[in-house]
Amino acid sequence: MEVLISTQYGSGWGTLIGMEYARDKQLVDFRKQFTDKEWAELAAYANYFVKQFYQKGMSRDEFFELLQSHVDSKDNANTHEKELLKKVVRLLQIIYNIKEEFPYLGGLENIRVKKVPKSNIFTIVGYDGYESIRYLGDFEWIVAND
Repeated sequence: MEVLISTQYGSGWGTLIGMEYARDKQLVDFRKQFTDKEWAELAAYANYFVKQFYQKGMSRDEFFELLQSHVDSKDNANTHEKELLKKVVRLLQIIYNIKEEFPYLGGLENIRVKKVPKSNIFTIVGYDGYESIRYLGDFEWIVAND
């Protein structure tokens, strides 16, 4: 299994907005298509547009129409920017469909894919935004005797 974790201090990912975002296979697979630098650029655009969504109080449909109009307006523009915007739209569709809302995306640019070996019991823990995978055997358990 592969999961997404935040590898920088600041904003976490699954520990902040919900573990369903950390383990969503479609989002994991989408993240794997990009280098860290490409992902950071994509995440910055996504964050910008989601802030617009909340500031303008848009419906989901209005929001995706706005995004598509940005893509369409780039017909004669830089090919890189148009392709980037198409990927931003796809990323935001994936994120929105996880819980039919847009979570806080502050930690999005720092997420990385981590593999968890099959049949392992694990959790994702975070400290000040930095997340790591902890396995059941990593903990020392104490039994209450009284």
